[in-house]
Amino acid sequence: DKRLRGQTNLGGDANMAGLPKLKFNFDDDFLHQDEVLEELEDKTKNLLHWAMIDFQTPVYCPLDSLIIGSRLDVEAAAASSCRLAFSGRLVQQVDPAKDASRLRLYTPKEKRGIVSRLGDPFRRNDDQKMIRYEVFGDELFKAETNMKLFVGMKMETEKGEIGEIKSSFGTSGKFRVWFPGGTEAKEGDPLLLKFKRFANDQTKSMVQDTR
Repeated sequence: DKRLRGQTNLGGDANMAGLPKLKFNFDDDFLHQDEVLEELEDKTKNLLHWAMIDFQTPVYCPLDSLIIGSRLDVEAAAASSCRLAFSGRLVQQVDPAKDASRLRLYTPKEKRGIVSRLGDPFRRNDDQKMIRYEVFGDELFKAETNMKLFVGMKMETEKGEIGEIKSSFGTSGKFRVWFPGGTEAKEGDPLLLKFKRFANDQTKSMVQDTR
């Protein structure tokens, strides 16, 4: 983890500062970040970040206090620049020895295959586009992979069309994907298997959102 050393001020009124009042839930999933993101790929800005702060010495920290962090490693030449690193509301007390393993921190992962064969074509009624409900993929699994472990997992095309792995196809690691809404994918197009890898999961499972 990247750690920034600085000065922290506590005790201000977070409500007066106009900060959102949120509840922390240990059952929620949290994206692990090495640094603060200014915006997402879709250009969404003003992002809400959660941060676990490890104080070097014990301090009095009333919940709901305003917390402001300042960077102390700014170069002397840039002394006139803003040293503000972050500000936020203190919402949850955390004991690193007991609670760190409860945090559901994940890293997004992605495996890529390709469309190696197309199923029968159909013309979709609502937009009259020629689509396939079934395609066959390759270059994702090895021949010895137990495909039963992956049946039911979601796959995406680069256009965001969502399909589901239904079975293996042959014995060389190929697989069959069903797209309930159809897909315009062509042979050679990428097939993406996106999943979450949780930091405290010793089994290193591939977890996908159920929604």
